Amino acid sequence: MSPSKRIESKFEDWARLIIRHPWKFILLPLLLSALLGLGYENLRVEASTESFLQKNDPARLTYNEFRREFNGDETGLLLIQSDQIFSSDFLLRLKALHEDLEANVPYLSKIDSLANARSTYGRGDELVVEDLLEDWDGDESGVAAIKARALSIPLLQNTILAPNGRLTAINMAFTPGQRGDAKILDASGFDDDAFAEAPAAQDSNTPYVPPLMEAEENAAIVHTIETIMAKHHDPEHFPIQLGGGPPMTYLILGAIESDMTFFTTGAILAIALLLFALFRRLSGVFLPVVCVVIPLLATFGMMGLMGLPITIASQIMPSFLLAVGVADAVHLLAIFYNQYDKGTSREESLVYALGHSGLALLMTSITTAGSLMSFLSADLQTLKDFGISAPAGVMLALFYSLTMLPALMVVTPIRRKTRKADAGKAGKLDHILSHIGDFSTARPWAMVAVWSLVCLGSVYGAIKIEFAHNPSHWFKEGTPFRTTMDLAKNEMGTGLSAEVLVDTGAENGLHDPETLRRIDAMQQYLQDVEISGVGVGKVISIIDIIKETNQALNSNDPAAYVIPDTRALVAQELLLFENSGSDDLENVVDPLFQKARLTLLIPDADAFKYKFFIEEAQIELNRIAGDKADVQITGLIHLSARTTSAMITSMAKSYAIALVVITILMIVLIGDVRMGALCMIPNLAPIVFSLGFMYWFDFPLDAFSMLIGSIALGIAVDDTIHFMHNFQRYFRETGNARLAVHKTLLSTGRALLITSVVLSAGFFVFAFATINNIVNFGIITGVAVIVAFLADVLLSPALVVIATRKEELSGTPTRQQSSEEMDAMSWVGDGEMPVFEARTSL
Repeated sequence: MSPSKRIESKFEDWARLIIRHPWKFILLPLLLSALLGLGYENLRVEASTESFLQKNDPARLTYNEFRREFNGDETGLLLIQSDQIFSSDFLLRLKALHEDLEANVPYLSKIDSLANARSTYGRGDELVVEDLLEDWDGDESGVAAIKARALSIPLLQNTILAPNGRLTAINMAFTPGQRGDAKILDASGFDDDAFAEAPAAQDSNTPYVPPLMEAEENAAIVHTIETIMAKHHDPEHFPIQLGGGPPMTYLILGAIESDMTFFTTGAILAIALLLFALFRRLSGVFLPVVCVVIPLLATFGMMGLMGLPITIASQIMPSFLLAVGVADAVHLLAIFYNQYDKGTSREESLVYALGHSGLALLMTSITTAGSLMSFLSADLQTLKDFGISAPAGVMLALFYSLTMLPALMVVTPIRRKTRKADAGKAGKLDHILSHIGDFSTARPWAMVAVWSLVCLGSVYGAIKIEFAHNPSHWFKEGTPFRTTMDLAKNEMGTGLSAEVLVDTGAENGLHDPETLRRIDAMQQYLQDVEISGVGVGKVISIIDIIKETNQALNSNDPAAYVIPDTRALVAQELLLFENSGSDDLENVVDPLFQKARLTLLIPDADAFKYKFFIEEAQIELNRIAGDKADVQITGLIHLSARTTSAMITSMAKSYAIALVVITILMIVLIGDVRMGALCMIPNLAPIVFSLGFMYWFDFPLDAFSMLIGSIALGIAVDDTIHFMHNFQRYFRETGNARLAVHKTLLSTGRALLITSVVLSAGFFVFAFATINNIVNFGIITGVAVIVAFLADVLLSPALVVIATRKEELSGTPTRQQSSEEMDAMSWVGDGEMPVFEARTSL
């Protein structure tokens, strides 16, 4: 007995065991689901920029160092457009909005607008640092002086006020609040009353890192701001728009929650309709749906137990796992119904179905899981998590398909159908599929040539495709958030921020005039440079404070807007500024005056452009700093840029590993090196085509579309395994490759078609997603599934005919059929799987 026959016999014995104890095989999987369901209380949603990278990633470690000193850079902004910004009515409205935000927005650590813009000047021998509107009584007569003063302050340009004077911003910074007994470290150190000790780290060698913003905190911030906006918004005279990091994270989290519900419901409905169209009986809908929904729920419970978060990549899991699980059920049920409707007993039909399909189901699940596990090598944490949860979900779906589904088939009332009712319709579909195979096997080299041309065109596009990572462009054009970010970019050259951390290595190192001049040179360089189309709208640092103070103490002389010449004078002026009542110093230096922070306000752009900007700017900043300081670019922009680099390496590694793993599995499972390697050609075709499709139709290759390759490979392998499993069976029986292909498509073609339709429908539902990159993912993956099916019914038949010609020539003549004998074949349909008969004796 061959190895495959022995395995089929084992699956038949497994079916008999289930028949004897069906309720055990129903209750035990349900108990497993209940236990895994305990993890639901630990599930959390994660969509922050930091979450894309692993905790030990160098970029994230640098960012943590920055956050220890300055509590992070979570910023939001409100934009208000008006031709009458410098009017009493507008300024009064702005002041009221500012005060409302300051008093009520949770976790707000800093807020800047025209209402409290820093105005530094000298009055006699006195240094005055006050808010721009501090002494204004609201009268129109004082507005002209306010305007003149605002326009004379360099710091306000492109931070609070657009150059055209028709757009103003309210900039807000946020720090996560108290978590249990843990208090947030006030990194400023300037206010002794506000200073609090950081909670002790579990490991004394691990530096304290302030906690990241939780989803609930982020939602509280956005909800409060939106409520306040609604009170002050006037579409005609005071239109307010919201942008920045927290709103973007809030929108992404909301999209994850709403879209996952929609996708899951939509996928279940689509699958149910397709199953009813295929089987035309309620049991054919009820059994598969129950046996895929339960493992899906169990998968998310398992994620909670393992501490894996729900990320934006997790949105695709419900539809994907539902489709994969249903594909298993379709192959099993189709053969069962075929036997059952012939008059075979329920028990014998189940034994035959599980013996016939069990090995193929096991093989397809192993290869799909193996392909998805390639993401474990990814540098992106979101993909690494996906490489754990998705394969586990696939194997859970297999477990339920081989235990609970057969058990339910034993105890569920199933009506036996008459075979004549749907014969014509089923026969027509089978007739089409088998003749597609006949067309391919009759012209194998021509078919290979056509697919080669398609793949060559796709390779050309794949080579030219560009990587992209721009979270704000995940939102559709015209949405409020996208409009706000575009407005900030176009009018002020800002919208997002990066940080430069300068460490002098010594206490009071920032009192050294030469060091300050080098920081000033860095600031000027960053302000003027443009790299890969990315420029800096504004740079904010300690240099602004020092120059303002020096000018104020020198009779407000514009020529004194420079750095003092001596260390003592620098220290004296900084002390005077600190004693003036302003707390702005704590935002740009650490308490020891050892480290300085340069905040770069940067327009929204693709993170790949940020990558090139940061790489080139880092080199120049190091050159300017020399031996005076250590310089590191960091912040959320840097994390986004690092994400793009990780995307490239993750894609290369995951695709290579998936290819090697699947090739090895195919060789082992098919049992033939040459045939296993040959089968990889139709499996690679959908991936190559998808990459070319993305280029030709202008889809970006981002952190989510890069998932397509490994997913498409796993799905394509499933179809190929079912095709090859049956082809080998019939080729051993007949010794004729063309006849074996013909019979394979008669017995398996419709199941391949239906599962491909189910899978593509499960992905095409993403076309209705809120976020653009999920829309793109759904469309491209749906296309890849269709191409995988076409490759298996057109390319695979041609390849196996070419590969088996020598075997046919050396075979026994009595085991071959002529073309006339093949044409004499007939088949009848039963509504589920075809019954094929031959008018000649084999």
